[in-house]
Amino acid sequence: MQLDDPFPIPSCSRRVREAILAKFGGHCPTVREVISVSDAQWLKAPGIGSFAVEELHRITQDLFTSAGDRPLAGLSNAELLSE
Repeated sequence: MQLDDPFPIPSCSRRVREAILAKFGGHCPTVREVISVSDAQWLKAPGIGSFAVEELHRITQDLFTSAGDRPLAGLSNAELLSE
């Protein structure tokens, strides 16, 4: 998985999928774009709470782990971007 690949919106819950599309003006963002949004910014988005932010983290971490990279569990968005 590369940071410039499309974020897998279909694997998100409906609430998270709608929030992502609203945040990015209806287009499918890249993984980089999604993880560049801070948790604080996500929490200000309509329909996004702590469980939704956790879902975004889990999906992102699963993308990198399934790609054979080292596990990224527990890393912040900034740390993920630096990877």
